[in-house]
Amino acid sequence: MKHINFNEYDGFIFDLDGTIADTMPVHYHAWTSTLERKTGQPSRFTEALFYSKGGVPAREIVAWLNKEHGYNLPIEETTEEKENLFLTFLSEVQPIEPVINVVKKLGKERKLAVASGGYTEIVRHTLEKLGLLEYFPVLVGADQVKQGKPSPEIYLRAAELLGVNPKKCLAFEDGEPGIISARAAGMQVIDVKPYYCEGRSWYTIPAK
Repeated sequence: MKHINFNEYDGFIFDLDGTIADTMPVHYHAWTSTLERKTGQPSRFTEALFYSKGGVPAREIVAWLNKEHGYNLPIEETTEEKENLFLTFLSEVQPIEPVINVVKKLGKERKLAVASGGYTEIVRHTLEKLGLLEYFPVLVGADQVKQGKPSPEIYLRAAELLGVNPKKCLAFEDGEPGIISARAAGMQVIDVKPYYCEGRSWYTIPAK
């Protein structure tokens, strides 16, 4: 890892869930409620499994649940129900202040994007709720790419829309699939989890 100098980068691409916004407990609540309603049984999607899938698109999670647990859940219908339920819980979402402070420090004059495993409209609603939408002219959700994280496609697409060479982009992530995705796109990555507490210097994980 190396100490970070933001001036070395032309573009800054942020994951949303667990990076900018503390949405993960809310998403998990939406998942368990949806699965219990659809199957009529207690959810077998444990919290540990849920966090291991951080950044993976919802439709891929449904497909994985069908395979791993023998469910026969309709993928698009289940995904839509889960995402709509998440929106009803949106008031529970809290900002992750150390990361938001970086967003505001970089400011509107720098090139910022969000690359999220969530749907673009969910991303937009979440950023609006946090008062941050104006900082991000580029939003790339799972519905805009063929392959979600850990594929590099979503980060490459965000860099393309920013008009920045991926190697000159810095990514902010909290989940292993997202870190793999950004590194495979040729970007330096900050794992934000150690910095949830204020006062620490920022360090990067090198690109592959």
